[in-house]
Amino acid sequence: MAGEALARIGIDTLGDRLFPELSGGEQQLVMLARVLAQRPQIILLDEPISHLDLAFQARVMTILRALVGEGYSVVAILHDPNIAALYADRLICLKDGSLLEGGTGATLRPEVLEAVYGMRLNSLQFRGRTLVLPR
Repeated sequence: MAGEALARIGIDTLGDRLFPELSGGEQQLVMLARVLAQRPQIILLDEPISHLDLAFQARVMTILRALVGEGYSVVAILHDPNIAALYADRLICLKDGSLLEGGTGATLRPEVLEAVYGMRLNSLQFRGRTLVLPR
């Protein structure tokens, strides 16, 4: 199972290396493979793409999206609303301990994000999804 999980993430070449010798990004990927090897029904992740370059961010988010398609439930904390909008089914934001409905990935609500981040945002459409940029 561990070998399958490493291969699925695309890091099977790291299997023989010691964890402390890996970069932060490599460690992050190993931790995700560790979760997948356990085959949970619900996957809870806190910043699963931190320390990853753009290619690995896309790979991880694509894998998580595929897992949802296979019947897993995936809940991830992400600080980048655009990454969340591109991959999520539903967005929930936290502001001062309160939950704010951020919309679905396709209908990201910029007014909610403006309240969360305390800044004005411009929204734009990309591949049927709403993304935001600072004004």
